[in-house]
Amino acid sequence: GGAAMAGLRAAGAEFDLLGQAVGKVHAAAGLGGGRKASVSHSPKGVEVEYRNASPQFTVKHNLASRDTTLAVSRTLKGKHRLDVRQEVPQGKWFLVPTPQIKLCSPVTSRGSLTLFWDEAKRSGTVGGTYAIGKSKISGVAGQGDKKASITSSQFNNAVLAGLGASISQKKGKEVFAKVALPVDGLTAQATYGDAAKKVEAAYKRAPSGSGLKVELKGGINMDGSKPKLGATTRWDF
Repeated sequence: GGAAMAGLRAAGAEFDLLGQAVGKVHAAAGLGGGRKASVSHSPKGVEVEYRNASPQFTVKHNLASRDTTLAVSRTLKGKHRLDVRQEVPQGKWFLVPTPQIKLCSPVTSRGSLTLFWDEAKRSGTVGGTYAIGKSKISGVAGQGDKKASITSSQFNNAVLAGLGASISQKKGKEVFAKVALPVDGLTAQATYGDAAKKVEAAYKRAPSGSGLKVELKGGINMDGSKPKLGATTRWDF
């Protein structure tokens, strides 16, 4: 909460197990008053980030590329969500203002409408979602792409965790199935479509009382590209 004392809050790392490399190392600290700061190191360079809870805003800066991101979020009239994001690549502040603006508003108790505009690209999208129990229908339309999808996790068995299908102008048709395997924390998902044919698996463990969270993720693409296997660790203090 806002009254929390300052100090180190979390640390972690991401590993590419097949490439035998550390992908990212990060640490986060609470500054009190709902403020947080973090620093990370990855092949993209050192990145620092500052988050403020109220009012809600984030500042992120990469020391190597000099890329900066500013983001502000607001809740309007208790139900409308407004997000404004400004990206400044390579220290080119003369590009400001060219914000990305997203407004999400509930239309009914089950449905919402999302409007998005990118001033830098001079393009936008209109999207919507509608939920029926644990099933969701969504669609988005914009310049150059239109997409519709349906997903569901409404099943009465312990194995099948999710089903979904989508069709888009760019990626064509796609279906997926997600299953919970008979090992606690182990899930797998198979995706088959015009643009992707792959099998992925994830294993999550969080030993009680340790503050440690470990996740292993792997994937095989049927297009013959290199398999992926990665690990993520995080310690919460």
